[in-house]
Amino acid sequence: MEVEDTICKQEDFPLETRPNPNSVAQVVHLFVPIRPPVEGIQRKESLSQGGRYLLFLTLPDQEQQNTWKKRFTLDPNGMYYRGEEFARGVIPLTKPTDKDPAPKQPAVLDKVVQLCQAVGKRDRSEKITALNLLATSPDPILKKEALEALRAVQLSPE
Repeated sequence: MEVEDTICKQEDFPLETRPNPNSVAQVVHLFVPIRPPVEGIQRKESLSQGGRYLLFLTLPDQEQQNTWKKRFTLDPNGMYYRGEEFARGVIPLTKPTDKDPAPKQPAVLDKVVQLCQAVGKRDRSEKITALNLLATSPDPILKKEALEALRAVQLSPE
């Protein structure tokens, strides 16, 4: 799977909120099992060739990576990601067409872009100002995420 745009990188967030020191590359190997881990409870990621997606990825631990590599004969040197909470981490985006070159996208994309632009600011005071602005948002999800990021930035020694 080729990465068109990386909206957020772990480096943008304070150290305390980073689950893993690795960054996402320009090519991502996404492991999607044939069956969901728990049949009927968790849906697996649903991806189609040529589709565009907003992905929230996690990097499973080395033990899980090794299990997949052996069981499914995957590249032993590859890093394999999963969608966050499986199907919940894969959000289909609407493809542009000749008739509609800028189609309406899921609302979550705009929220993520706003949050990532705020945390991606290199200057700490600019980052805090941008997050404070988002924390006044009428959108409860954006407000909550901005407040969490703001707390982490303020507690971070960076």
